[in-house]
Amino acid sequence: MELGNLPEGCKFNPRCPYKQEGCTGTEPDFSEVTEDHYARCYETEQVLSQEYDRESASSEDFYEKDEEAERKTILQAENVKKYFGESGGGLFDLGEEDERVRAVDGVDLKLNEGNTLGVVGESGCGKSTLARTIIGLEDITDGQIKLEDKDISVPIEGRDRETLQQIRIVFQDPRATLNPKRTIKQTIMRPIRLAGATHEEARDKTRELLEAVDLGSGYMDRHPDQLSGGQKQRVAIARAFASQPELILSDEPTSSLDVSIQSSIINLLLDLQDDLDTSFLYISHNLAVVSYISDYMAVMYLGRLAEVGPTEDILKPPYHPYTEALLSSVSVPDPDVDQKRIRLSGSVPSARNVPSGCRFHTRCPRKVGEICENEKPPRRVDEEEEHVIHCHIPLEELREVEPVLQK
Repeated sequence: MELGNLPEGCKFNPRCPYKQEGCTGTEPDFSEVTEDHYARCYETEQVLSQEYDRESASSEDFYEKDEEAERKTILQAENVKKYFGESGGGLFDLGEEDERVRAVDGVDLKLNEGNTLGVVGESGCGKSTLARTIIGLEDITDGQIKLEDKDISVPIEGRDRETLQQIRIVFQDPRATLNPKRTIKQTIMRPIRLAGATHEEARDKTRELLEAVDLGSGYMDRHPDQLSGGQKQRVAIARAFASQPELILSDEPTSSLDVSIQSSIINLLLDLQDDLDTSFLYISHNLAVVSYISDYMAVMYLGRLAEVGPTEDILKPPYHPYTEALLSSVSVPDPDVDQKRIRLSGSVPSARNVPSGCRFHTRCPRKVGEICENEKPPRRVDEEEEHVIHCHIPLEELREVEPVLQK
């Protein structure tokens, strides 16, 4: 939507699910909803009539996925490792195996068709390296990556064209990924043409994609330097969807944008996923964003997974102590919510010299003792196979931990 071509009536009417004929006439005035709460809307009563229980709502309420449908596995990563500093040359050639940088150190992930898997953790935990390894920008040190049934455990230059079309990535900063010399039309048309479309078909598809990301065909002949940051990211998203991929990796796609723009980009991704049934691997340090957009979450710390499972299970006890600390740092704009605060000491240790035993033991507020320092934590499964916590503390004790958020 262009500021120079705003819709008649309510400015939100092109995207509003409650839109009525009168919404396209004149702009509504403020009406009182409750005391000290006003809304500029013609359909306030209809919106208020929709019952929604925030306490019991789960992530499935946002996606309306068909739980009965059997969804195929799109991405599977098994024991994936990416080390820097192996002998044989390179910027980080240290020669000593013990001094290698273990950016990703044995990660197992599974993502089904039409779902979103969010990977969350502090800076330096290996999230972006994992994404770059999956997309093929980094060659893996060990392990296997499969796209459906195809082994793609090779760098991007070794992958066939079909694989390149089926897996795309949206980076954090669109300014670094859009060619400043190409128009928006040329940028989006290129992957469509590579997929075999004619010039006319690619041009028509480009118009459709620009409409889908709320820009419109008026942007086709513009260059990136004529767009705002949010508009550039919408173009990057349109380009990612251009080849109709099975999987899109989103590496901090909103962190460089203003807060006012972030929510619109996130909702845009959800709308496109709902329409096209695309799978997302969403990388972010922002647990609030990841929990909103994801069906499943993986909590990563220093190259390994601390916890993985359905989002609704990750957000309630039993927590891994690291997950508990991340949850306590999320801002909750509700004065009636009592939020427990946990402050971790220090920063994430170096991936070149990882702690022995449990990697989190140097900062863990629930450290048991020497076992945490000397032994790798066991894999504990909470009730169903999908929710896994790697911790020395028994699940029975973790279940008794007071929830981070309480009313």
